[in-house]
Amino acid sequence: MKIITTTWSYDDVYPIQDTFLWKSFIENNSKDQFIHIHYNRSNYVDLEKDFEERFGFQYDYILYKVYLLRDQLSNLLDINDLIFCDATDTVCMRCVNNIKPIQNIIFSTEINQYPSSLGGWGDSVQWSADQLYNKEFLNSGLFQTNIVTFKKILDYVIDNILPLNLKTFGGDQGVYTYHYLSQYNPMISLDISSELFLSTYCRNIKDYTLNDLPLFIHDNGYNYGSPRFIENFNLIN
Repeated sequence: MKIITTTWSYDDVYPIQDTFLWKSFIENNSKDQFIHIHYNRSNYVDLEKDFEERFGFQYDYILYKVYLLRDQLSNLLDINDLIFCDATDTVCMRCVNNIKPIQNIIFSTEINQYPSSLGGWGDSVQWSADQLYNKEFLNSGLFQTNIVTFKKILDYVIDNILPLNLKTFGGDQGVYTYHYLSQYNPMISLDISSELFLSTYCRNIKDYTLNDLPLFIHDNGYNYGSPRFIENFNLIN
């Protein structure tokens, strides 16, 4: 099992060793299982302008976590099973070697609906009444798959969904949400019971104990007033 994360900045290198993900991961896993893909934004000025015009808010998430990632995956060797993680607000609690491989792709679930508006998506590409009531929404900061399925879903998203040029995507999360609600292949499923992933935004810390937490914690919204599970449970030594 490998971990993949992507970062982008205006430098050639990124201090991945300073992130929550790296610090927590190497406590129980080998650094050889950690794949960090970094992009210097200065090398993609024209693409950034194009993507900003097409997608608006969080266009860079679509560019660096979806569009450019497809070619990067082709360069990866000796990889099959993987978990994609956001770098700056995610913690790996334990060893990943015991995670059961899967043939499909499963995303983390969050209780906050983002993107909040699915304008222009069509009547058939909407959350169901049950999903809205139960607050079962896709979060793209954590997902498990294998390299073959990952390449297939990126191919479909890039070739069929990105050409829609919807500014309501609001980043990669909206792109994957569109794919999920449309029930396209490869089919996406959600970790509704948080067996592997927990995305914390809008959740109440008082509802959890340290023993309740799954293997991966995505403290999403960490810089935007999230509950900060990382600090509350002292998840980083």
